[in-house]
Amino acid sequence: MYKLNKIWNSMFLIIILIFMLVNLVFSKTTTPDTLILGGAVRLNYSLKYYDSVQKDLLGQFGIEVVRMDVNGIYHGLTYSFQHRWYNDFEAIHHAFIDIPINKTNNIQIGIQQVPFGILPYASHSFWFNATYYLGFEDDYDSGIKYIGVKNSWKW
Repeated sequence: MYKLNKIWNSMFLIIILIFMLVNLVFSKTTTPDTLILGGAVRLNYSLKYYDSVQKDLLGQFGIEVVRMDVNGIYHGLTYSFQHRWYNDFEAIHHAFIDIPINKTNNIQIGIQQVPFGILPYASHSFWFNATYYLGFEDDYDSGIKYIGVKNSWKW
């Protein structure tokens, strides 16, 4: 399985590079190139009176997640990347290139939100609801997505 994933990742990277090169050669855009760097750090403090070690230390303070964002436009291609580091693992949240076809249609290639379910979220609190746990919210997968807009419809 590891070799298959490694081959798929290599092929995926080659496809993205081919699309970028084709766009660089045939692009006649006047959009300026931009780069936006961002990120966040989420901290957590907890005090458990029932834990004698924490009670003596007046609680526990730590970093819950560190996030890095890279967004921008390069020769007409829009790109977005977000990586997250948690206490016990790290993950790519999303990483895609947006290729415009015309003013209302575009193609996204990479790791992106699945266009299914209640978008972007239906859970608005710390406790998520059943649609989140069933996989109908905040689901990201790798692939190719066509996005079109006509009148008030978006697909």
